[in-house]
Amino acid sequence: MNKTLILARHGKAEKVNFGENDLKRNLTERGNTNVLKVSEELSKIITPQLIVSSPANRAYQTAKLFAKTFRIDKKEIALNEAIYEASMSDLLKVINQLDNTFDCILMTGHNPAFEYAVDYFTGIQIGDLPTSGTAILNFPFNDWKMISQGTAELKKIIIP
Repeated sequence: MNKTLILARHGKAEKVNFGENDLKRNLTERGNTNVLKVSEELSKIITPQLIVSSPANRAYQTAKLFAKTFRIDKKEIALNEAIYEASMSDLLKVINQLDNTFDCILMTGHNPAFEYAVDYFTGIQIGDLPTSGTAILNFPFNDWKMISQGTAELKKIIIP
């Protein structure tokens, strides 16, 4: 069975004020609306079995909106601190350690890591992945450990 990774950038978030904690930024109303739009469109194409999220509020709130669309209990969302402020090697490590019992995983997180990841895995430079932007990547492997540079096919990018 192939592996499918869905990379969903968090929705539009509040601006961070000087001295405030970036992790605590919440989605704006527009962010909520756009994530729901993208999740509805995604639901017509594919259904993830697991959601893995950055612990930042805006990414976790995005994950919860996707979970609602896909009827996944929000308690089952896996938080992974390495996704927040991830380098490409950090993100690759997270992906290579995913549980092989899941063939389709949705990950919510941040740029620049997510747009770099699409370029890295597919060889296609997509430019900016906007907030709520979601990329579906298909890998011809049955083991997450085999995923590496240039091994994915870009199935679709959904932009609100």
